[in-house]
Parts: sequence; C-alpha cells; structure tokens
Amino acid sequence: MKRLLIIFLCMILSVVLVACKIPIGEEKNPIKVPSTLKVNKDGFIGVILPTNLFGGENVTAEELKQQFANDTGHKSKDMYSEVKVNSDGTLTLFYTKKQYKSDINRMYQYGLLKQFIDPSSEQNVGVTSIDKVVYDNDKLTHITVLVNKTFYPLGTDRLLSGLGIALYAGQYQILAGTNPDDWNVTIVVKDKETNEKISTTKYPNDKMYDAQSYIN
Repeated sequence: MKRLLIIFLCMILSVVLVACKIPIGEEKNPIKVPSTLKVNKDGFIGVILPTNLFGGENVTAEELKQQFANDTGHKSKDMYSEVKVNSDGTLTLFYTKKQYKSDINRMYQYGLLKQFIDPSSEQNVGVTSIDKVVYDNDKLTHITVLVNKTFYPLGTDRLLSGLGIALYAGQYQILAGTNPDDWNVTIVVKDKETNEKISTTKYPNDKMYDAQSYIN
C-alpha cells in the first residue's frame, strides 16, 4: 500500500514536470513574490514543503525524491533549480523568479484537474466520474468538485478529487505566502445532476495518506 501511495504522489508530481505539454491558461497577473518567502544569498527563492504535503509519516522526503528520480525522465531543472531534503524531513524547492511565477500559476491551473479529466490530454488516467472542479475563492481554501455519483466510488477518481486537489492547492497556498504549517483546504464533492452533497473533507488530516481509505 505504501508503494501505491508513492506511485500516486509521483504521478501528481510528474504532471508538474511536463508543463510544457499542457496549456495552463493565462498567467494570473501580476504575480508578486510574497515577503514571507526567503531569498538566499544566490538570489533563489526558497519554498518549504511540509511533510504533510508529500506523504506524511508514510513517505519520507528522501524516498519520494529517489522514487521520483527513478520513475520519471522529465527535466525538473526546468521547473525549479534545486531541491533540498531538510533535517526536519521537509523539502525546500529553490526557484528563480521566473520559475516561481510559472509554478504558482501552474499549481492554480492544475488544481482544476483538467489535465486528468480531459480525454485529449496525455495525462488522462481514465477518470470517468469527475466533471468539474470549482474554486470557491482565489486562496484555494474552499473547493467544490462536481461528479457523476454513479461512478464516483472508483479509487483513482476519489484520490484525485481529494488528495490530488489538496496537494495542488496546498502547494499553491505556500507559494502564495501561507506559512507551510498553516495550509488548509476544504473540498466538497457534489453530484453534478442533483447538487447532492456527497462528502466534505478538510485537509490536511490524519487519514489523507491512507490509500486504503480511497479504495473501500
């Protein structure tokens, strides 16, 4: 089950690293680097990703970094300049200003899951129930997912509409200046036909990386 979780996390990150193949829409404008993000002596912007944004206690930063390096052949240097595993288990991504602006826009667009649900997309993974993702605010703290209730119990769809969106929203929030320990998002899943509320889930939570919970 741990292996399944790592593969899913790498799949999410893999989409980030093939951005040049996916139209991401117009850049939110203008994008300014928030004062809460530190710039090192070499001029790179350091963005810390907390452990609850890439696997919690189930997956270490080193494991994810190694698995990602083994399973993908994409040029991560195009997206960020360096990744560092910190002593406390967190990750720090170092960006140029240009990379930073591209990535924050990318996270905003990717949370809509168009790259997964569009039949013409190379990243489509056979998602059948997710119809649309709606941001209820620009901070990405409240998100609504419209689904076909009949097919929604499928494991991949539930992973993407919950954990997948949460990872993109969480990283967007941190890039936008939210303290890494304070990112949060509430995801409401509704039936697209009846508007019936199927579930409400707040992230991060203790079970977000329990892959079995998305299958049962």
